[in-house]
Amino acid sequence: MRAQLAALMGESRIDGTIAPLTAPPGALPANLGLSTPGVQAAESALGASQDKLAAAKRSLLPQFFIDGGWNQNAIQGFHDPVHTWQLALGVKVNLWSGGAQISAIDAAQSATIVARQKLRSARLALGAAREAAIAQWRSEQQAYAAAQAGLDAALQSARIERGNFRAGLSSATDLLAAEAALAQSRAALTATLAGWWQADAALRYTYGEPPLAMTGTAPVQEPLSGAAKP
Repeated sequence: MRAQLAALMGESRIDGTIAPLTAPPGALPANLGLSTPGVQAAESALGASQDKLAAAKRSLLPQFFIDGGWNQNAIQGFHDPVHTWQLALGVKVNLWSGGAQISAIDAAQSATIVARQKLRSARLALGAAREAAIAQWRSEQQAYAAAQAGLDAALQSARIERGNFRAGLSSATDLLAAEAALAQSRAALTATLAGWWQADAALRYTYGEPPLAMTGTAPVQEPLSGAAKP
């Protein structure tokens, strides 16, 4: 696991101490309405294709123009200078382009349809990913609660077996079985806690939010019930 973590971080190895998880992530992250990079890219592509389509359609419209000029003729003899003013208004109409403009409009329209479908697909995929991430988050929350209840029961059973063993009412085998069950319950709680944190990070990713550990807002409360009890 250290080797996998080092590979993800681009390091050759990790020798430092890795702090264990001691508390659950807390409540569901708030939906800030952020789009993921994939959806944002699809939105930008659709906007660009729509602009190209509009430009292709405008090329078929008449183009109006206005032009003007002023000229001062040279003085000849004793005559006053002659000023010449010129103003021109015009319209340009493309009567025939060999079908190039129509083809450009058709290509731009097809690209717009494809871009719109890609955006719809990206949004549907994002919605499905969010729903699946929420369901996984809640499943891991319930698994953690069940593991916590199992740990509490294992702690109580271990206390009873220790008392019975000291009183000579149970054998060493019974005590060892209770201690083994307690160890397994603690391991199960740790595993479900890790799974809950993974589900929380995956859920935040689908909403465009960084993991809690990267924002510095990870919960630091004491572990619940018997998670840290001897």
